[in-house]
Amino acid sequence: MIRFLIVSIFSVCIVFTPLQSQISLSIPSVIVDKNENFTVDVPISFEPGKSIDSFIITLKFNPQVVSLISATVDGNSVIPCDSLLSNSLYTPPNTMQVLIECKNSFVGASNQSIQFSFLALAGKDSQTVVEVESISENGQSLPIISPISGTITIRNNKQVVQNFPEFLGQNYPNPVSVDTKEPYRTTFPYSINNQTDIIFSVYNSKGQKILTFPSIQRDRGEYTFVLGMDPTQFSSGTYSLQMETNEGVYFQNFLYLK
Repeated sequence: MIRFLIVSIFSVCIVFTPLQSQISLSIPSVIVDKNENFTVDVPISFEPGKSIDSFIITLKFNPQVVSLISATVDGNSVIPCDSLLSNSLYTPPNTMQVLIECKNSFVGASNQSIQFSFLALAGKDSQTVVEVESISENGQSLPIISPISGTITIRNNKQVVQNFPEFLGQNYPNPVSVDTKEPYRTTFPYSINNQTDIIFSVYNSKGQKILTFPSIQRDRGEYTFVLGMDPTQFSSGTYSLQMETNEGVYFQNFLYLK
């Protein structure tokens, strides 16, 4: 169940030179539990009375730690776009750029807010910084003088002594191609610290999940995962294997050549 977080806000705002339009916002820092759906309320203010035809905010964060589900405003806001999540670009292995966009005209006002709904993915006190990379108003890029960011920390409810570090290693062979001993097959080493269920998935360079394998259970120890990719179904490029366990989410990039 999504729960709204009441957090102290680190007021880091955009600073502009005189005579420029003003948009200010701040990203709060929060601590949440693994697998939790949570909402971050982001205060945003526009220049009161100014005619605004559109605005775009580009966010950047690590998609291995959190997944952004939606960006919305409430019914009392002057922002006339209920859903603000536009599109995203995944840059392996650890950067997601997301456009928060409204193209409908409105009159600016202060003390507005945007609600970002996230899913916490990685455990064991993993962190990601949610950063505003760029912002534009009426098609004009506005300078960001000071960084605008907040930190999301994912904590695990269990205290685990890491006797056998959990990891997903680099595959061999890499690149994966027809010229290997077993064409279009490759092996990933991995290790498990405590008994856990594991789900392996494959993502393309756009961050889209293209393969998911049935859940398996493993005890503490070292293992290998053999991945085969049908050349009739996949194009050449960079892909990522994701391993999700009770402890966290792990990624490993690999190259696939037809």
